[in-house]
Amino acid sequence: MASASIIIFTALLVINKGSRAEDTVYVETGASVQLDIQRDKLPDEIEEIYWHNEKSDTIVKYYNESKRVKYYDDYKDRVDFNNKTFSLTLKNMKKTDSGVYTAKITGKSNRDSVHRVSVIDAVKTPDLTLISIWLNGNSCSVNFTCRAHDLKLNSTYNNASCSPEEVTSHEKFTLILICSNDTIICNHSNPVSWETNKINIPQNCEDPKKPEQQIDSITHRNVVICMVAVVLVVLLIFLFIRGKINKGTKQKPNTVYEEVNTKIKPMETIKGDSHIYDQILAQTKEEKEENSTIYHTVGQHLQHQARD
Repeated sequence: MASASIIIFTALLVINKGSRAEDTVYVETGASVQLDIQRDKLPDEIEEIYWHNEKSDTIVKYYNESKRVKYYDDYKDRVDFNNKTFSLTLKNMKKTDSGVYTAKITGKSNRDSVHRVSVIDAVKTPDLTLISIWLNGNSCSVNFTCRAHDLKLNSTYNNASCSPEEVTSHEKFTLILICSNDTIICNHSNPVSWETNKINIPQNCEDPKKPEQQIDSITHRNVVICMVAVVLVVLLIFLFIRGKINKGTKQKPNTVYEEVNTKIKPMETIKGDSHIYDQILAQTKEEKEENSTIYHTVGQHLQHQARD
């Protein structure tokens, strides 16, 4: 069923340099297209043929008597003219090249051969997504979505088949959905190209994308764990260094205090000696701002008195 549908669908598409639908010639962006003059449009005697577009830009002019072909500057490097069939080939087409192209034929009678050209992009591969999958008796049941461009189809695969569906936009984009045996097929097309996406459904009803999803999940989890570990190590190092700095800062005043107390203790032992005590007070008044020197001086006097 699927193979037959695809063959029929492919037969309806003429994917080459350009494809014709009614009076319009479709061409893929960047490709070439050949515009032909129908034989019944040619008069018995031909004098001149010239091609122009709807903007009145002359593209090429052919003089039958001299067989001379004149290419105009704007199209000189982008066109080819066949002086036997009088066809015109436009190369490297852009979307701005879309429009009406006319061949004017003069002779015993004047005739026109008109072509409408539409330049469109090639289609992208459709997105085929499984919404849910479960075992229904001895077969799988799958809810899924097929989408591309602005088109979307929802369907259910059950008992190895699903109802074929098709939707087409006004821009000639078509989405076709087919199921056969263990395969779901979504086809996206336009007049110049087509792309297909498919999923094979196993009999045990396991999600065919599950292994890849598990690998991605494990990889993501491992990355997160590594990042958290690095952050914790950096934080611990920072707290350890900060604790060392704080500990050193707190110990310093205690050390100074102990040294000062050590130097002050002799002062308490000499308060009973009024002569020495008065002398020390006098020196203290003269050297108020040099406390460390005072303590040193007191120590010297105590040592001196002790020797006396």
